[in-house]
Amino acid sequence: MNRFILYFWYLVLMWKNCAVFSSALSIVSSEDFDKPIQTLLLRGDTLFVGGTDTLYNVNANTLLLNTSHILFNYAIAANTPLPTILYLGEGMDNRIIFCSEYNGQCRLITTDAQDQIVSVYNSSNNIVANKRNSSVVFVNTKYDNIDDAIWVISSFGTGQYKAPALAVRLPATLKYYRDSDYALSGTEIPGSFLKYTQSASSSFVYGFASSGFVFYVKNKGGKAYIGATCDNDDRFSSLVEFPLVCNSDGGELRGYIQAATLAKAGNLLYYFLNQQSQSSPLNPDDDFLYAVFGADSIASSTSICIFSVEVLANLANSIYTKCHVEGDKHNVVVGPSELTTAYTDCTVYAKLNNTHARTSCQIIKLPEYGRLYGNSPLQYLVPTIQHSIFDLTFSVNAITVSIVQPYTVVFTTSPNGFIRKIVITERSLNKVYNTVDLNPYMRNPASLLTDIAVNNNFIYALTSKQVFGVPIHHCDVPTSCQACSELGDPHCGWCVLSNKCSARNECEKSGVTGHWLQESYGSPGSGCVLPTMEETMISLQKHADDTAFQLKVNLNQVPELEGNETYRCCYLSGASELCTDAEKLVSVLFSDSTPFIACLDVDLQHISQSIPSGEDHVTTDLKLMIDDTLFASIEITFYSCSKHTSCTFCVTTLSDFSCNWCLGSHLCYETGSNNICDGSAVTNALQLVAGQQRGPSSCPRVEPLDDSIYLIAADTHPENLKFNLYNQQDTELGYTCELIWDNGQTLSLEAIVSQSTNPSTLECVVPDEQKLDYDGPEKVMKVNVRIKIKSSETYLDNSQDSYIELYKCELMEQTCSECLSLDVKYNCGWCRSKDIRECRVADHCPSGTTFLKSNEDSCPDIEIISINPSNGPVQGGTRVTITGVNLGQSYNEIRNGVSIKRDVGDVMCIVDETGSYNPSLVVCTLQSTSEPGAGLLRVNIQSTESLFAESGGNFSILVPSISSLSTNEGPVSGGTRVTLHGENVNIGGEKMVIMKLSNGVELNCSLVTSNNTNEMVFLTPQVPAAIYVTEITLRLDDYTDIKTNPSSAEFYYRADSTVTKLNTYHGIVSGGTTLTVDGSSFNIIQEPRMYLEPVGDMTRTRRATDSTPPKVFACSTPDSNHLKCELPTIPRSWPADSNGTIRCNYGFILDGIQETQDLATKNNNTFNIGKDPSFKVLDGVPLAEILKIEGENFLYIGGQDIVQPIVRVGVAGSGDKSETELDCEVTTIQDKLLYCDMPQLDSTYKKYVVTVYYGSIVREEVGTVVVASDPQLPTLTIVAICVSCGVIFVIVIITIVVLKCRLSRTDQGMKKLQDKMDNLEMTVAKECKEAFTELQTDMTEMTADIQALHGLPFYEYNRYCVKVLFPPLQSEYEHPVMRPLEFSEDRDRVERGIRELAYLINNKTFLLTFIRTLEQQQKFTVWDRVELGSLISVALQPNMEYHTE
Repeated sequence: MNRFILYFWYLVLMWKNCAVFSSALSIVSSEDFDKPIQTLLLRGDTLFVGGTDTLYNVNANTLLLNTSHILFNYAIAANTPLPTILYLGEGMDNRIIFCSEYNGQCRLITTDAQDQIVSVYNSSNNIVANKRNSSVVFVNTKYDNIDDAIWVISSFGTGQYKAPALAVRLPATLKYYRDSDYALSGTEIPGSFLKYTQSASSSFVYGFASSGFVFYVKNKGGKAYIGATCDNDDRFSSLVEFPLVCNSDGGELRGYIQAATLAKAGNLLYYFLNQQSQSSPLNPDDDFLYAVFGADSIASSTSICIFSVEVLANLANSIYTKCHVEGDKHNVVVGPSELTTAYTDCTVYAKLNNTHARTSCQIIKLPEYGRLYGNSPLQYLVPTIQHSIFDLTFSVNAITVSIVQPYTVVFTTSPNGFIRKIVITERSLNKVYNTVDLNPYMRNPASLLTDIAVNNNFIYALTSKQVFGVPIHHCDVPTSCQACSELGDPHCGWCVLSNKCSARNECEKSGVTGHWLQESYGSPGSGCVLPTMEETMISLQKHADDTAFQLKVNLNQVPELEGNETYRCCYLSGASELCTDAEKLVSVLFSDSTPFIACLDVDLQHISQSIPSGEDHVTTDLKLMIDDTLFASIEITFYSCSKHTSCTFCVTTLSDFSCNWCLGSHLCYETGSNNICDGSAVTNALQLVAGQQRGPSSCPRVEPLDDSIYLIAADTHPENLKFNLYNQQDTELGYTCELIWDNGQTLSLEAIVSQSTNPSTLECVVPDEQKLDYDGPEKVMKVNVRIKIKSSETYLDNSQDSYIELYKCELMEQTCSECLSLDVKYNCGWCRSKDIRECRVADHCPSGTTFLKSNEDSCPDIEIISINPSNGPVQGGTRVTITGVNLGQSYNEIRNGVSIKRDVGDVMCIVDETGSYNPSLVVCTLQSTSEPGAGLLRVNIQSTESLFAESGGNFSILVPSISSLSTNEGPVSGGTRVTLHGENVNIGGEKMVIMKLSNGVELNCSLVTSNNTNEMVFLTPQVPAAIYVTEITLRLDDYTDIKTNPSSAEFYYRADSTVTKLNTYHGIVSGGTTLTVDGSSFNIIQEPRMYLEPVGDMTRTRRATDSTPPKVFACSTPDSNHLKCELPTIPRSWPADSNGTIRCNYGFILDGIQETQDLATKNNNTFNIGKDPSFKVLDGVPLAEILKIEGENFLYIGGQDIVQPIVRVGVAGSGDKSETELDCEVTTIQDKLLYCDMPQLDSTYKKYVVTVYYGSIVREEVGTVVVASDPQLPTLTIVAICVSCGVIFVIVIITIVVLKCRLSRTDQGMKKLQDKMDNLEMTVAKECKEAFTELQTDMTEMTADIQALHGLPFYEYNRYCVKVLFPPLQSEYEHPVMRPLEFSEDRDRVERGIRELAYLINNKTFLLTFIRTLEQQQKFTVWDRVELGSLISVALQPNMEYHTE
């Protein structure tokens, strides 16, 4: 739990320092550094960033600045960028080199295990060049495989700060390894020129050690060179240089290296390079040099070339041999030494060094000439040309490589702000699989990326002000296996059982075959489990008799099982999911073997029963599972032709199944089924069977004469229903028409068939007295029509789904305009009289009433109920919604009839003609005007000028203007409530507030409803990083105004507020406790609030639909780092545990910040609400110095981290206790007990009320204390007391006399005893003197005996100890300690008991307790004590120090 809490505070601190996150890319960026930065160094979880004169320690996970240390003191402007160099090599452990090109000096920094600086060593000499645009590389290696050494290769400096071009230094002091004479001081390493020129300087790109050499890569004169010297040659006599060239796919030779790095090669790349190698076979563990070549430093047409370091080492050896052995003066030249230009011909070297050819880096000594000519580099003029592995279309200024087996991943940065991720396998399959644009996240978009580093989580890139961390992969973005494969990221694969795209280490069981799949390059589909089936449409009729039906699913790969796992198949059958056992099998076809899963015992009968009514099939996903975990699925269809009851649907061309209709039995059956149809049949339209009718056109069916819908007004007698009858099989068949209402009502009608027409006519006869009607509130009632064959109890197909539609005009519309707007097919009109105003058919309108016909008459009762909005800007564009009654019957009637009638001039409102016309709702757009003003809105029916209606209130046309904002700062998470003040800034219909950020991005703000027309309230949107707003645009319909301030920002986005801790996580139900919340940036929050919700309803995000709403309460902001929140009263209905404690989720609503919410989940703790304390009544308790109050649940009001309760005592009966109450200082508080020190009380009052206050809400009187008064004793009592005192005085006198007599007798006895003791002492002294004389005589004799025996006799240690510790014993074997242990019972148990006793005796606490316990026993005699002391002394032989403690 503590680990999770620490992690939470870690996240809080991350937000506190304004680390910026992007949900789309999860890019992390640092805050701006206070000085320009140039270099980046990664070690573990720490980034070291080199600034102008400062080393920054940055957390690699959050990019939060930990510490910063100024290491150089320059007398220049702080913002002047000065190149710096950071270096950390293998074997340096906790040491870092930090150099500045200001004066060429370096600092050697030592850090501790937490990467904090412990010490800084200042080098006194110049290590690197001291001029701008110089270059330097460091290489760390073992010298003679013993000592650590640092090779420093630097370009040439100027003036007194010249640095040696090549030097070997000690990592502990940065001093020369041997002597400064061994450095190439004062010169640079020459390029391809024989004669050294100071103006032609080298630019060093990269350095490394491998294969026994120290290598460096440089550019000079527009050409790339690599230099190599033996890693144990501090004289540099083995130094050689030769050109490197990269040949692009287009044949262009590119000879300038933009960036380089050393790395291994993934398996696929290694196999390819090994095949391409023209020399000896490569080794999988070989190092490779990855270099990006171009025409120059800014060329965008570049190529990646890969060189085997082993091949480069062999070439260096061969160059040395060509010069020093073969004397090749045509291809090898000798550069000048720093002392002389003589002997620059290889022939001379060959004569001097008559040695054998070199196969490894061996230093050839020059004994005759010392080091005079030994450290001049050999220049090989023939370039080493490598073919490009991948051509690029962008320049590169930094490169790093990561091996994700079997792939090689290259990460590059470009100066224009892009990071590219490239996968390298072989030339035809290499690609850039991801490009990240960092420009949107740069605070200075013109910044250039200058450095790169990578670990398992992030790719780090550097600009002059920021560090960016780009996730090394985005495996969590794809949601499907196909999308995961298309991602093309070597880090990502499909975790089969988790059904997600993930990195290998994030996938459970990734080591088991088939559980983590990654698409192989050149093998599409290999990254997913792809199920296939020979037949995905399964006929239930064909397999009706199968008792153990199996489904076989072919798979390209199957996840293997572990332990007791099993394969299962699951599928939906209706609402139930059925599962069955499965097994993995392999089908062998020639040389190819394909695995498949066989699903056993599929329940076809259950599936058949699950097919919905009216359907002939059911489609389901067949899920392939390991136990309960899905790993693949395929869609299959189960079908059955017998489900069809209609010939048309049985044989329709839309059917995917081969179904036929048997005319005799009126059944649908599948082609190939036997003994189902004995007579003729109608076959499926897709089949061609001789002699058979085919397709739905051959089915017996009925169709309507005209329209498929019969419209009939309810409660009327309709005409007979007539249908065309096709493909009648038997003219003698009888038919019945069945009418079925949707509400369940039915009616049967006799049917008559007429053969006189072609096709035949079937007529449903409606009796004269029969009316069609229905009961219910439905406006329209559907009545289905079915034609039944009497003899077979089956039905003819109603191919066009003909039906009757009964309707009631009076239910269809309620107003005149709506009624007259109905379709004329209904024949409805408005029936109007004194008592009737209703929509009816003409036949139902009583005589003497007015009947207004649809599309002929206009409604007289026009009315406007409301308009919304009721105001708008003079620029117009306001869409006004008019709600009313009888607002015309069509757009034509009111097209130009809506306007605002004003004294300063009418303003037209153009009606929007969209969709069907609604006479109760009209929308129009207000036109612009130059004059503000108010007036009534009028709707005029243009066909009748006298018909119009006006609104009940004015519509105001106003002029808006902006004045100020209520606040100018808020968190980057948005949600800040901002009020835009002005005149008429909250009018019109379409309102919008747009904030324009300093980077040009425009964001829409959420508006908050407000009735004040002079205030527009909106919520700020979320932004990715701290930024400021330059413009705020207000749009009200066609009105637009921009608020901007050229001298300052309109609104600042600050880093989100953070919550670090609360002073307490406890409260009581009655509330009142004031919480103190620690954090940061609370001052930017307008209305900070806290909420509590019972843990049973706790979710990741609070929802308004939760059954138990949270308790939200306001907090105050005393300063920017603290909140004060007073707990409210908690509902007693909230669920509590067995102890009565309500455990709550808690959080803080700080505008739109999400990180401060649901803190119980994030911190893995809850806010606990305890029961209110209860107190035992104090009923007249006597006054004392300390007041004791008993009760329960005191800790929740007086815990260590909670505000202490206040106890006060006041005068009983006082009307205003607050004036007379005094504090009783609480000294001790326990769960059920409370003590307080009583104040000095006025004895005038005899009774005081005790009141306990806890929090700011609860006040409880717990009882009273009384002050005791002076007693008035009666006279008889006083006399009795005096007599008693006299008697006691006499008894005391008598007692003193008796004791005096006894004491006198005792003194006499003591005097006699003293005389006897003196006599005894004299006697003993005399005897001792005699014994001493005798002893001296014996000693003299014993000395003579010893001299005669030539030695002093000694007891053995055992005998000596026994005689000293147990003197009464005559023999040491008489004591049980010295005798063998005798066992009368179990030996092991006795020995174990003795060992345990020994352990206890050697325990100091037990021993002291044991001894003191025995000494307290009355029967424990002096001899027993001596005996025990002796025994303990024996037992404590190993711990003799116990005797002195």
